[in-house]
Amino acid sequence: MKALQISLVTLLCVAAGALPAYATAYDDLAKCERAMAGVHSYRATLQASGSTAATQMEIVAPNRFHVTMFGGRLQFVVIDSKFWAKDIHGWKRLTYPPQMTGIGDLERLSHLSDKTKFAVSDLGIRNGYHALLAKEKSGDSQSIVSLRADHLPATIETRTKRGSFLITYSDFNSPITIVAPRT
Repeated sequence: MKALQISLVTLLCVAAGALPAYATAYDDLAKCERAMAGVHSYRATLQASGSTAATQMEIVAPNRFHVTMFGGRLQFVVIDSKFWAKDIHGWKRLTYPPQMTGIGDLERLSHLSDKTKFAVSDLGIRNGYHALLAKEKSGDSQSIVSLRADHLPATIETRTKRGSFLITYSDFNSPITIVAPRT
C-alpha cells in the first residue's frame, strides 16, 4: 500500500485555507503543468554539474526557441521547422531541425506526475518555494521541483547517475522576441 506523504507545511496551509484539503504532491504537479500551458514566453538557465558555463534559453510558445551556450560562442534559433546555428563563423541556416521538446526540461516536468514512473512527495517550503521531490521508480533519477505561489516552476534540480543539473526559470509571459537571424 502506498503511503500518502503530506508535510507539516501543507497541513498548516490546509488549516489556514491556503490550499484545498485534497491537495497532494501529484495535484501540485498537475497545477504546475496547467500553469505552464498558459505561459506564452519565459527564460530558463540550465547549469550542469561540473560546468562553469550556463546554457541560457528563451522560449516563445508554441515554436520559437533561442539557446545560447558557452558564453555566447554557440547559439541556436528555432522558428517552426527552421533552424539556425551560430558559431565563430557566424549564423548559418541548417536544413535539419533539432529536437527541441526538452527545452527547459518541460518534457521532464510533464512526465513527473506519471504515477507509474515517479513517486512524488511534498518537501514543504525550501528556499521560499513549495518544493516537491519526484523520484523515478527505476532509481535512475530524482528531481526537486520548486514551485512559485502561482504554481509555475522556479527551479528544477535533477540528479541522475550521470550527473546533475539545475534549471532556473524566469520572466514568465514577458515580451520576448525571437526573430530569424540574418545569414
